[in-house]
Amino acid sequence: MNSAVLDQTRNGQLFAWGLVFLVLGAVAFVGGPALIFTFYVTQGEAPLAGIGSWNIVIGLFTWVAALVFLGLGGLLVLLSRRR
Repeated sequence: MNSAVLDQTRNGQLFAWGLVFLVLGAVAFVGGPALIFTFYVTQGEAPLAGIGSWNIVIGLFTWVAALVFLGLGGLLVLLSRRR
């Protein structure tokens, strides 16, 4: 294979992984605050009653992970556009 074909394959893979991370980030960006909101609205009865206030920590961790995923996904998409 010549280098042009390898570059196109590499760029396509970067773009695909970038989209995967962007979608995961978008889902987690909504899911983290939804977990915290559900915890407060149900007064600790949901989503996981047995772990109590750790629901807030899990929700915050999910939201921070979403920011990392969105940043990484955006970076991979930008790198896939480089020639």
